[in-house]
Amino acid sequence: MKGKGNKGLFASLGKSKAEPADVPAEEGDDEVAVAVATPAAPQVASPKPTNTSAVLQHRQTSMQAIAKGELVQKTMRLVDPAECRMWNEHDRNYALLNEENCDDLICGILEQGKQTTPATVRLLENDPTHKYEVICGARRHWVISYLRDVKKRTEYKFLVEVKDLNDEEAFRESDVENRARKDISDYERAVKYAKGLKKHYKTQKDMAERIEMSQDALSKYLNLAKLPREIVEAYASSNDIRVRHGIDLVPLLKDPAQRNKIINEAKQLKKLQTTRMQTNAPVLEGKDVVKRLLAAVKETPPRPTTAPLATYNSGAGEAILVVTKKDNKALHINLPLGQQASVDELVNAFTQAVAEHMKDTAVNA
Repeated sequence: MKGKGNKGLFASLGKSKAEPADVPAEEGDDEVAVAVATPAAPQVASPKPTNTSAVLQHRQTSMQAIAKGELVQKTMRLVDPAECRMWNEHDRNYALLNEENCDDLICGILEQGKQTTPATVRLLENDPTHKYEVICGARRHWVISYLRDVKKRTEYKFLVEVKDLNDEEAFRESDVENRARKDISDYERAVKYAKGLKKHYKTQKDMAERIEMSQDALSKYLNLAKLPREIVEAYASSNDIRVRHGIDLVPLLKDPAQRNKIINEAKQLKKLQTTRMQTNAPVLEGKDVVKRLLAAVKETPPRPTTAPLATYNSGAGEAILVVTKKDNKALHINLPLGQQASVDELVNAFTQAVAEHMKDTAVNA
């Protein structure tokens, strides 16, 4: 990440287009006008007005502050989540959201009695079933939908902020909000970056500069998105796939022989994971999956057993000396432990072995 970090990216987004000051509310939507202090304005809470005259004075003061640039007026809406669809470049896999992985947000909204952080949306045109497209906030959308549809808590509405963004600006807006989130997996982010590169940027360098990420870090995500389908399916969830896994696996996949071994192991892992899920047995974690995949190409083949060149026995028929040869560099003469041969028998066997198996037989025993 470059020096400006997310602050710089937020600033560039803020300058790209002016916020829609007065977007007309759709029928059935509730508007919530919010005045946000700019960084230069003193952060002092205004006293709550107690009568009609004070209310008017308070509003006049707020309007003057907005005119001076000390406050920014933002209009948010409380809408029915059914009116919203997910942007097709959203970096979260909506299908993987459920009550378990959204439990913290469900509890937070129930405790607050409302959704406090707005999702970012943009208005849709020529869509007969939806009014808004969700750029950031899929998890919030899922939770409000769940509370309304499953828990029948229809008093909850989806809090959104409407912004005027083109696709490239929407891509960066989504990346800014979600980059620091731990509940979005490396693989989800990698797939998003791969799609974004193809759709919005001419080169990887251009993309890295626009999203303020180093080219090296971006390359690691893009490589992760290249993992074959068979490998992705070997994981119990794609959320378990980490950038480190791509670093380890992608180079090996370039070799056809290694690729085949890894793919074959991945297919076996998919069967194992499926069986475990069907029987409610613990599935393999991501770290265990990648270990198994790497082991498929790093296994040391068993050392071939070398048949002895000759075996020499004592007068009693006991093997007292075994001759082997693994290469052309050495002759191995082994004396089995625990034998009962005499020293003379050993010397005679050794002399015979040397004479029969060494090129230079001129050995004075």
